[in-house]
Amino acid sequence: MGDHKIIVEEVHIQSAFEQIHQGNMEKVMAQFSTEQRALLTYIFLMQEKLEFEDDFELLLLLSTSIWLSFKAAFENFPSITEDKLMEVANGYMEKLKAEEAPLSGEHPQMELLAFAEQMIKNHMEDRPEMDLKSQSIVMTTAHIVVDALHQTIN
Repeated sequence: MGDHKIIVEEVHIQSAFEQIHQGNMEKVMAQFSTEQRALLTYIFLMQEKLEFEDDFELLLLLSTSIWLSFKAAFENFPSITEDKLMEVANGYMEKLKAEEAPLSGEHPQMELLAFAEQMIKNHMEDRPEMDLKSQSIVMTTAHIVVDALHQTIN
């Protein structure tokens, strides 16, 4: 295999989840803000679009889990630049506008996207008032985070 792609697998997601649930969230968030400032800033920008604090907490937890999963798969993970993040976000929005299904089965990080969908479903069971708009914002942002992290190393 000539080009090795870093694929995040279930074992990496599990490792990320364990890190978060060991009660080290403050330490994890400090590391996140140091290593991925542009990404964290972007996530906080999405907060304004979400109606409920719980939905933002879901987005933050999801994004942190995605980032930690990539770190588990690829130890020396580089920082994402603001330019790269905007390029990915704009590209994703263009695809949505063109009504191309950006969630086609061809995505290299299917495990992570399935994980994101499952977390949103679980959240909706606890919080049935989460509306379609919030679901869409959380899923879209999660997808952009996955794409930006994926493109940074592949």
